[in-house]
Amino acid sequence: MIVRDISELRNTERFAAGPGWESTRLLLACDRMGFSLHETHVHPGQDLHLEYRHHLEANYCVGGEGEVVNCATGEVHPIYPGVLYALDRNDAHILRATTSTLRLICVFDPAVNGTERHVNGGYEPTPPEESEATASAEVPIIEQRRIEANILKQVYDTLVASHGEAVATQTLRDTVIRSAEQQGETMRKRFDHMPDLVDLKNVLALWTAEDALRLDVLQATPHELAFNVTRCRYAELYREMGLGALGGILSCSRDGTFCKGFNPAITFERSQTIMEGASHCDFRFTLEKDEG
Repeated sequence: MIVRDISELRNTERFAAGPGWESTRLLLACDRMGFSLHETHVHPGQDLHLEYRHHLEANYCVGGEGEVVNCATGEVHPIYPGVLYALDRNDAHILRATTSTLRLICVFDPAVNGTERHVNGGYEPTPPEESEATASAEVPIIEQRRIEANILKQVYDTLVASHGEAVATQTLRDTVIRSAEQQGETMRKRFDHMPDLVDLKNVLALWTAEDALRLDVLQATPHELAFNVTRCRYAELYREMGLGALGGILSCSRDGTFCKGFNPAITFERSQTIMEGASHCDFRFTLEKDEG
C-alpha cells in the first residue's frame, strides 16, 4: 500500500514548477501503478500552451476557475470544480486560470517517470545522453558524494605522491568544478525555459534529501533567493572520512559553478560556511530582471 501526504512532497524531487504553474507528483512510474497522478496548480495571468504527444491525460478540477481551448477547433470550455477534460487524442490545447488559481487532479498514461524534459508544452523522454545523470539522481546526492569522495581521495593521494600537494589540490578543484557546471547544464535541460531562482529553490530538494541540509529560507522570488544552511551533513560526512581539509573543494566549490551551468545570469555570493567552522552558511543568489 502507498500512503503519501502531499504537504511532505513539496521540497522533494516530486515537486516541479514553471512560469504560471506548479505540480506535485503523488504517483510516478517508479510506483508501478500503470499511471501517474499529479496535483497541479495553474495561476492567473499565464496561458499554458500544451500538447502531450507521448501521453494521454485526464484532468479533474477541484478548485478555482479557468478555461481550456482546443487549438484544433478553437472551442473554449469553462473549467470549474466538478469539470473533467480528457486529452484522448493528444490534443494541443491552451490552459488558463481566469478568476482564481486552478487546482487540477491529473492522470497520465503512460506514467510520467519524473525525469522527462518539459519541452514545447509536453513531456519529452529523457535523451540518451542524460540517462547516466538520470540514473545517478536516484541515489541521494549525499550518498553520491560519499562514493565520489572515496574515489577522489585515492586520486588525490596518488597525485600528492607523484606531483606534490599543490598540483593535486588544483587538479581536484578543477575536476569538481567542471563536474558541477555539467550538472547545472543537465538540470537546466529539464525546464522548457531558462530557469529562474524559484526553479533553483525547487531543485534544492535534491541536495536536502535524507536531511542532508537544513535550510532557513529568508527570501524566494524569481530574482532573489536567500537562505541560511543551519546543518550540513556534507561537512559532517567529510570530517568523518578524514577529509575535512578538502571539504571546501569537494562540496562548497560546486555551488557557484553549478549556477553557471544552470543559468549563467545568476550571481552567487556567500561569506561563510559550516565547512570552514562558521555557525551557518549564508547563500545569496540574485538574477537580474530582463527589461526586454
